[in-house]
Amino acid sequence: MSISGLSSNLSSAFSSICYWGTRENLRNRTDILCLMKKIPSAQVTETDVILHFIEFHSVMGRGIGQVDVCFFASARLTNAQFWSLDKRLQQSASLLALNHEI
Repeated sequence: MSISGLSSNLSSAFSSICYWGTRENLRNRTDILCLMKKIPSAQVTETDVILHFIEFHSVMGRGIGQVDVCFFASARLTNAQFWSLDKRLQQSASLLALNHEI
């Protein structure tokens, strides 16, 4: 499968996953779970790395939580972009040069 084909299928899977909580059952659940396995994973960050990230990037007092900082640190280690519909998170990602423009 080509990259564009995979991207299209992943987008379709993501759209279906977004509605997972509102549907009783997905007709193509097996296909979606297979596609989810193909989504690249971010590197898991250890506590000491997260604490260093908080200190080095001065993220305290920005109104974001520990889980958000974990996402940002993982994105940085993985060289990935971060996107969110949450304005505060998107602004913080932008300040950290991690944002993906939506």
